[in-house]
Amino acid sequence: MGAGPRDERGDISALLLTAAGTTAPEELQRRARGLLCGFGLDDDAVEWITPDTLLRGVRRWQRAVGWVAGSSAALGLLLGAVSLAGMLLTGVRERVAEIGLRRALGARPHEIALLFVAEAAVLGLGAALLGLLGAGAVLLGQGARFPLPFHFGVGAWLIPLVLAGGIVILCSLGPAWQAARLPPAEALRNE
Repeated sequence: MGAGPRDERGDISALLLTAAGTTAPEELQRRARGLLCGFGLDDDAVEWITPDTLLRGVRRWQRAVGWVAGSSAALGLLLGAVSLAGMLLTGVRERVAEIGLRRALGARPHEIALLFVAEAAVLGLGAALLGLLGAGAVLLGQGARFPLPFHFGVGAWLIPLVLAGGIVILCSLGPAWQAARLPPAEALRNE
């Protein structure tokens, strides 16, 4: 047993208790609680810091960091989705003549829509893959600096790609639908 630092009144503000031999930590805590109660210190006046309470604190911090990181990632995905939708809408407006020519040559509306969805998928999944490779490089670099094990299963690599694919498809549906609805005569007249 070791006494910790003393406060301004000279009272002990911390005690370190270590179990010797085969004494269980819970048994040591029970005995110490009995001794402290003899001095008028009940559980309201004493804070017990055990490995379990330390682990709960670490897990609480991990959850907080997870929420912050997840919220940041969600915001990034939302901004990327809005940017992609805007870029695709601009592409539809700039390619009115091409869309009209394709329709005049026999392309059906769903083929025009599929063209825009495919372009968005290539852009979005390419960006997601580059982001994953960049994140992997950063984590490998940090893993070399800190002795913490970094292990990511297949799901940690596949889930972002699937999520990006879903977001890309959702964001491309509006512009693709707009491109597919363009009448060929009107599109060619704008040229």
